[in-house]
Amino acid sequence: MPAIISKITKSSPLKKYNIQSGDFLLSINGNNIDDFLDFSFYLNSDEKFINFEFKKNKENRYFSAKIKNIYSGNFGIELQDFKVMQCGNKCIFCFCDQH
Repeated sequence: MPAIISKITKSSPLKKYNIQSGDFLLSINGNNIDDFLDFSFYLNSDEKFINFEFKKNKENRYFSAKIKNIYSGNFGIELQDFKVMQCGNKCIFCFCDQH
């Protein structure tokens, strides 16, 4: 499931695209964004431009935005928290609630 935008700041370079809370961030530079971890990883890029793909929630419309990468990984959007999964594997690198 794509990441859901929870907040966009007034100073965000993406504000001009009319992004709102509840819209979906589908990908960054062609990489699917499912949660905050994907979001953080793919925003920390050495690419000259960052290509975002969005889906408007209420309009069911898809669009892209190409922004010059001068914002040091902070493009003024926040994502909803991802849900903690549960599992019993007890992997040392995992974010799951291991019961």
